[in-house]
Amino acid sequence: MIRDVSESLNKNINFESAKNWVKKLKQIPEYLLELERKVSTGDNSKHVLDREVRLSYPPELEVEIVEWILFERQNEVPLNINDVKEFAVELIKTKCPKFKGSYNWIKKFLVRNNLSL
Repeated sequence: MIRDVSESLNKNINFESAKNWVKKLKQIPEYLLELERKVSTGDNSKHVLDREVRLSYPPELEVEIVEWILFERQNEVPLNINDVKEFAVELIKTKCPKFKGSYNWIKKFLVRNNLSL
């Protein structure tokens, strides 16, 4: 399967890159289940570098942002930090009007959710 992915995506992608890509895709369902568990139990804390972080907005909004990023990736839409910031600010400002979506927030959000752009 991994070799098929490597060959079908692009001849320039090596076997190890394709293997890592498939591994990350397989982790998405369990990651989303964990996020859903945290939302359903009202657990709005995230553990980042062994520190507990309290969100200033409901955790279901964080789940929605993660799902949007994963959806866009699945549809091969290239995303950058400004795209994520724009989506997050628009979404979170409905519940937390003072939210700015700073560069530091985006960096921490990506680390907290094990994502990269």
